[in-house]
Amino acid sequence: MREDKFLSGKRAIVTGGGRGIGKAVGMRLAMLGAETWLVGTKPDRLAEAAAGIEAAGGRARTAVADVSREEDVLRVFERAGDVDVLVNNAGIGRFAPIVSTTVEEWDLIMGVNLRGVFLCSREAMKSMAGRGGRIINIGSVVSIKGYADQGAYTASKHGLLGLSKVMAVEGRKDGIVTQVISPGGVDTDLIGDARPDLDRSGMMRPGDIADAVEYLLGQTGNAITDMVRLRRKSSAPW
Repeated sequence: MREDKFLSGKRAIVTGGGRGIGKAVGMRLAMLGAETWLVGTKPDRLAEAAAGIEAAGGRARTAVADVSREEDVLRVFERAGDVDVLVNNAGIGRFAPIVSTTVEEWDLIMGVNLRGVFLCSREAMKSMAGRGGRIINIGSVVSIKGYADQGAYTASKHGLLGLSKVMAVEGRKDGIVTQVISPGGVDTDLIGDARPDLDRSGMMRPGDIADAVEYLLGQTGNAITDMVRLRRKSSAPW
């Protein structure tokens, strides 16, 4: 982690901020100087994550919200005020063959993983208009690949990538930079719940994703990285 607090005076929102990747990213942004808002549906997890940030000397606020609900998202952004950094991390997964996937499961996944990104990004872009800002969307290896039993999840992450491309173009005139991080397997509760059979010892850690977020936000020159694809050290190069 960089020693200089280059996000001092900035305000950041991290969705899914109560655990896993979101918790690690929230801590990192706060340690880089940002006032960090952690957004999620579990008050106890948010409080624990915020307490950790405060104990480490950072500034944290929490907002209980379901990012798939427009009224919740509007309330978060109204409370937070002007936003400089948004990390769309909230996501869920339900894994089953397409023929076994229900409409309810499909809608639930799309609601959080794609509509949530749209709603939060829309409000962030309004806030950043004329000032500039950074939006980082947490995708997945399935943003560009497909795996059996992951139809709805894969479709949501493909949609996130497509939406990010349009956001990057539309935000350019206002100095809003949109970037995507697409990791492979990360050792989180989500993958543990979905695939308890997997050996998680060699997986990436949430802190690895926080490293990538810091790297992207630290880019200040004329060159910019559109997407970071992360893989395990032990996996074959692409």
